[in-house]
Amino acid sequence: MIFNFDITVPAGTPQNDPIRKTLKLTYGIIHFLEILSSYGCAGKVFCAIYQGSHQVWPTNPDESFRLWGIPIQGREFYPIIEYPYTLEFRGWAPEATYNHVVVVRFWMLRPWELTPFSEYMWQVRGM
Repeated sequence: MIFNFDITVPAGTPQNDPIRKTLKLTYGIIHFLEILSSYGCAGKVFCAIYQGSHQVWPTNPDESFRLWGIPIQGREFYPIIEYPYTLEFRGWAPEATYNHVVVVRFWMLRPWELTPFSEYMWQVRGM
C-alpha cells in the first residue's frame, strides 16, 4: 500500500503555529518514507511528522527536515497498529515568499507481509 499526501505550506507560516494535516493511514507497518519538495523551497520550508505529541521524523526531537528540493527517503520499520491509524504533518515557512507543496509518501505492509514465515501466514496457507 502506498499513501500519498500533497500538503501546501503557506508562505510566512511561523514555526510556533505550523500548518497541520492529519495523515490518515491504515493498520500496518511503514517500511519506506519519502518526502518530496521543489527546488524552489530553497531551504526556507521545514517539516516534521508526529504521532500524537511524539515527533516520529526526524527522530531527533527539536529538529526538522529543511526542504531543498532533494528527496528525503529511507527504509523504516514504524508500526501503526493502534486506532486511529494517523500521523500528523507539521510544516512551516517563515521566510518563504511563495506557498510550497510538500509531498509525503508512506509505503506500508501488514505485519504478516513483512514476516512471510510467521505463524499467521502458515495458518492462512492451511499449514
